[in-house]
Amino acid sequence: MGKAIGKKGTTIKKLSDKLKKKIEIYGYAKDPKTFLQKAFKEVSFEKLESTELDGKKLIEARLDASNKRKMLTQSKKLNRIKELLQRNYNVFDVKIN
Repeated sequence: MGKAIGKKGTTIKKLSDKLKKKIEIYGYAKDPKTFLQKAFKEVSFEKLESTELDGKKLIEARLDASNKRKMLTQSKKLNRIKELLQRNYNVFDVKIN
């Protein structure tokens, strides 16, 4: 991932300038729960459970009130992460408790 970012983020800055869009990079993880934890580093999860409901994978995240507020205020990021989870890990939804 270091080469993709470049020294002091120069590669990302150049690409961002050319595309005229903001670029975000998330590290890959084999497990969808690990990916979710890495994506939201500033949030500490009490518990992450992976379940199946009607053949669809769900991730249930349990958080305390302050961490839940942190996660829900980043709704755009949460929606992007949900989309990546669905695309890469076949996770249908993330349920936040």
